[in-house]
Amino acid sequence: MKEYADCPKCARPYRSDVFDSCPSCLETGQPDSLTSAKSTKASQSNDDTNLIKAVDRTTYAIRSIALFVFISLCSSVIGYAIVGMGSGNPVSCAVSGRDCSNVGLVTFGWIVILAGFIAAVRIGLTELSKSKP
Repeated sequence: MKEYADCPKCARPYRSDVFDSCPSCLETGQPDSLTSAKSTKASQSNDDTNLIKAVDRTTYAIRSIALFVFISLCSSVIGYAIVGMGSGNPVSCAVSGRDCSNVGLVTFGWIVILAGFIAAVRIGLTELSKSKP
């Protein structure tokens, strides 16, 4: 059951079953309309700052994932294209009986793929480290 009492200092009603004294009054005995507005504004400013920091951390985390995927995908496409150019056509090589592959291009293609993956991991981890509080 809700019990209401009138504050002897400010004459505002408050729930005496929840609060021991009037929550509207401070120790000075004055209603806290100005103090409440100031503390609400400070609390809101602090909440906004925390929200902005959280959004920044999330942005860096998403950016790290996106950069990892983008760099890995680009280096893989370029590397596999180079490997494909160096491999030659298996049908014409089988007919002629000679080795048509270019070992240098195939090796370079695999190096591009490996270097792209390593760069993607490093860049992704660098961006991810920025998301830590």
